[in-house]
Amino acid sequence: MAFSRRVALIASTILGAGFAAPTYVSAQQAQSSQVEEVVVTAQKREESLAKVPISIGVLQGKDLEAPKYSDTSDALASMAGVAVNYATFDGNSMISIRGISTDASELGGSSPVAYYLDSVPYGLITAAIAPNQNVYDLQRIEVLKGPQGTLYGADSLAGVVRVLTNDADLSSFELKGRVSGSETDDGGGNYVGDAAINVPIIQDKLAVRAVVGYDNESGWIDTVADSHANFSRDENYRFKINAQPTDNLSIGLSAWLGRFQGGAPNTGNDNNHSTAAFPQYIRNNFDAYGVNVAYDLEGYELSSHTTYLQYDSNGGEDLTSVVGFPFPLNTGFFGKVYAEEALINSPADSDWRWSVGGILRRAEEDQHQFLYGLSPFLNLLLTGNAGGYYEIQKDVSQSYAAYGEVTRLFLNDQIEVTGGIRYFHDSVNQVGQIVFPVGPLIPRGSLSDSITPRAVVTWHADPNMMFYLSYSQGFRSGFPQPSTITLPAVKPDTLTTYEAGSKGTAFDNQIQYEFAVYHMLWQDMQESIDVPCCGGIYTKAGINGKASGNGVDVSLNTEPLDGLKLGVAASWNNVTLDVPIVVPPMTTIIPAGTRPNYSPELTGSLTASYDFPLGFGNLNGQISGSANYTSKQHDRQFAITTLGVSPGIGDPMTTSHLAMSVISDNWTATFYINNLNNWNGAVIREFNDPDLYVRIRPRTIGLQLEYNFQ
Repeated sequence: MAFSRRVALIASTILGAGFAAPTYVSAQQAQSSQVEEVVVTAQKREESLAKVPISIGVLQGKDLEAPKYSDTSDALASMAGVAVNYATFDGNSMISIRGISTDASELGGSSPVAYYLDSVPYGLITAAIAPNQNVYDLQRIEVLKGPQGTLYGADSLAGVVRVLTNDADLSSFELKGRVSGSETDDGGGNYVGDAAINVPIIQDKLAVRAVVGYDNESGWIDTVADSHANFSRDENYRFKINAQPTDNLSIGLSAWLGRFQGGAPNTGNDNNHSTAAFPQYIRNNFDAYGVNVAYDLEGYELSSHTTYLQYDSNGGEDLTSVVGFPFPLNTGFFGKVYAEEALINSPADSDWRWSVGGILRRAEEDQHQFLYGLSPFLNLLLTGNAGGYYEIQKDVSQSYAAYGEVTRLFLNDQIEVTGGIRYFHDSVNQVGQIVFPVGPLIPRGSLSDSITPRAVVTWHADPNMMFYLSYSQGFRSGFPQPSTITLPAVKPDTLTTYEAGSKGTAFDNQIQYEFAVYHMLWQDMQESIDVPCCGGIYTKAGINGKASGNGVDVSLNTEPLDGLKLGVAASWNNVTLDVPIVVPPMTTIIPAGTRPNYSPELTGSLTASYDFPLGFGNLNGQISGSANYTSKQHDRQFAITTLGVSPGIGDPMTTSHLAMSVISDNWTATFYINNLNNWNGAVIREFNDPDLYVRIRPRTIGLQLEYNFQ
């Protein structure tokens, strides 16, 4: 996709390496001073979070319905060590974990973070994007930090994000909904509406669950073409059918549809103004479907996950201030991903536990860009001039993998020793490429093979404390360069992490903690540069490097008094390039010691909430707040022709949130203020061009009402 330009918005990087303080609780929960046990399926079987030897961030479904989380990107950005970067060309996000990032939303390779909507892998070939989706009626979000190559395979270089929805309840009817209205400084009114219904069709055998959502957010950046131009409209539809024909057999069908449109990217100068004169529309849609079947055979669980993802986007960008062309750049992208995974899990109550599985995957992408106000074909028909530039490229990936992991328990289950391995093969081919005015080009291809191991030793010192040592490796496929570039195909990259950590509770479960220290080796790190093409136009190219670093994750949650919950979390890393990035013939364009793009050194948060009875009826109150910090980040741009380097250094970011709630058995009313301190710096200052300075939403004040009928 030639002449590409990416601008990123880090939504905020905040909270909870392992545990998040609840946003609001029921009257019964308010009486308890103990932190509840959290169950996860990070290792593809149900386990207590406190016993899993992985640094995992978890946000529970009820917590996600707090008004400070407008979508999955806001939720992910609230976990220490996670950065969420806004991709302006399609309104999606790029995700990094522990400073391991991508620096291009398109044509820079796939994401270093594997992303799942339930069992559907949301992974493309040359695009590193993730959907900004509605968080209403989710079961939970799990973020696995560090390489997860054995169980999750390609793209789990830095970690895994799992967005898990609620299954249909086979026995109970449920109807719930919420509405929210708010006002943004320098913007306008925002409106949110969500509803969910669960209906048992055959008691304890068959049920259906449906969720619909609508989010209308005002813009706050003015352009030459329009005021409040960066508005957005987001629609969300989810459906699930769950069946339990026998005690041993379960079947689940799911569909998740997202529809997004925006008026312009969130970029502008310190006065929230952009000189863009052309419309900069953003449109993207996705459909994610899954069929999940599980059978329990005397404790051995056999499961099959068949998934299909269809994604398409298109949009326009005004790049006059960047390159001087008085035309918008139009970008279109279409992708399809088919996957079939089969898995066998051993019984969970044995001294030997194991998992064996395999996956087949086929992905297809069609990309196009053209520079002009009309399609080049229409320009040619109407004016005899195709408009100067367009590109069409088609890519196909066919991959397969086999994996296994086994755990042995010793000394009355106090010691666990785990070993695992995965073999992965991926063939990526360009099946067609056309660039005007160059013409049809010879397609290219690349092959990637990898063996990714994992080894863990875990010591359960007592029921409330565990320690672990782990060695793990993650993997990301390489990809062919566009035919207009003489550089070789980009190699696959690997990340190896050595980690020591501890989890536990103390003082009768009133204090909960997690700590991890690690060292990372990033081999053949995939980096992006801009190279000349087609008479002055630039296209995105990839090149490999090497990086390493150390890091620490820590979180602590406590309830010193009944109803008063406090939390602190922080994540630090010093990931830098070990060797300079060099372009033939031995020209250094990125020096050693440089941090990767979109890679904050430090993130941290403070959270607090206080629950109290209101003294009449069954009403309770809650006051909650949070403060979040993200250190400065870079978005360096490189062009071979001039060897120009734009430092793109953003501002350190501090944001805060305040909410006050009245809670009954069936309804909750919450008054809230997001970005309470009205932080208005630039997350990224790309090319030192104010039109490209990335912004976050200014202070927003609103009221949310929820109702739940069961």
